[in-house]
Amino acid sequence: MKLLQFMVITGILVVLAGCSGLDSGNPTAKDILKEDNSADIIQVGDLVYSKGSPQSASELIKGMKIGEIKKRTNSTLFFQNFYASQLPEGTEVFSSNGDYNREDTIYILVVELDGELIEYHALLEG
Repeated sequence: MKLLQFMVITGILVVLAGCSGLDSGNPTAKDILKEDNSADIIQVGDLVYSKGSPQSASELIKGMKIGEIKKRTNSTLFFQNFYASQLPEGTEVFSSNGDYNREDTIYILVVELDGELIEYHALLEG
C-alpha cells in the first residue's frame, strides 16, 4: 500500500514538474533583452511593448497620460512597471485612444520624445 502511495505521489510530482516548464504567457522584458540587448522596449503592467515602425507614427493620436518612465535600464533582472530600455526617465507615456481606464488593456502606447510621437506595440504570445 505504501508503495502504491509513493508511486502516485511521485507520478503527480513528475507531471507537475513537467508542466511548470511550459510557459504560455506573453514575452517578458527578460526574454526580449536576452535575445536582443539593444531592443527598444517599455513595460507597463504585465505587458512589454516594443517600438513600432516610424511610418505609422504620422497618424498617431495621443490619448490620456498613463504614466512616466521611471528608469532606463537594459538589465534583465527586476525590469519593472514603467521601466524602459531606451527612453529616458521622465518620458511621458500615453494611451493610443482618448479614453483610458486602469482596467483596460492597451495594445498600443504613445510616447512623446523631443516633440515627436512614437508608438509602442504590446508583445503578445500567439
